[in-house]
Amino acid sequence: MSTRFARSTHHPIRPVTAALPLAGRQRKLLLILALGLLASLVHPILAHAQGMMRVGYPPAAANAPMPAQAAQQPQATTIQGPNAIQMQIQQQLQSQLDILGGTNETGAPRASVEVGPIDPRVANQPCDQIDLMLPAANRLRGRIQVGVRCRSPHAWAAWVPATIQITGTYYVASHPLPPGKTLDMGDLEARTGDLSTLPASVVQQPADVVGRVLLTSVAANQPLRAESLRLPVAVQAGQTVKIVAEGGGFQVSSDGRALNQAAVGQVAQVRTANGNVVSGIAQSAGVVAIQF
Repeated sequence: MSTRFARSTHHPIRPVTAALPLAGRQRKLLLILALGLLASLVHPILAHAQGMMRVGYPPAAANAPMPAQAAQQPQATTIQGPNAIQMQIQQQLQSQLDILGGTNETGAPRASVEVGPIDPRVANQPCDQIDLMLPAANRLRGRIQVGVRCRSPHAWAAWVPATIQITGTYYVASHPLPPGKTLDMGDLEARTGDLSTLPASVVQQPADVVGRVLLTSVAANQPLRAESLRLPVAVQAGQTVKIVAEGGGFQVSSDGRALNQAAVGQVAQVRTANGNVVSGIAQSAGVVAIQF
């Protein structure tokens, strides 16, 4: 008799450990349900307790933003009223004058600023952002106009008058001076006063006067001006001059004939003995220097 083995239709038996994950999920599900039930019981109590705490604060304090939230909001500086605008103008002008040399030799302020009235149509309008338009640095003297422009909350513009008084030393003629005179220290007298009432070209340094030649006559006590002075002529056209050529470690001199008139420091053209034309700087009377 032959024995046949029939193929089993039963599934293989799974290890016991394969059922553990299912049991773990069931435990987690039960834990979640328990926590949900506990939260449903506790939530009304917490809500009631929170309501009781808010009742104890005034409404304004209860609705006030937290400090961190308040710090995030930009704080705009509002300029309002003519005094605030005038103060802004005065500070800006004084700052510019200090940069240009706001003190004299003793350390005292040289410049003072007085800001005039503001157009009443805009004087009391609030402004969150204001722009000032100042004159050029070389015009910050005497009576000036300062442009004022507001950008927000309402755009407007106005001109504000201001007066700048600059105290300093200047020089006048100590006695009547004729044209063509070469000036020395005896021809000068120092004065101290408001420079803003004088021409901008008034002489303030003796070095700008001594050795210069007057182009016009100047009365006694009259301020000396730069445009009435010129450098002395060092070379005349057609004059025989000495040419001094200098370079690295050498110096050569020769004679030539000047082709133009030149003052000290100006360019002079000279024809040399061999017919060449060279250019140099008039160094002193009858001397032209050429650098190599």
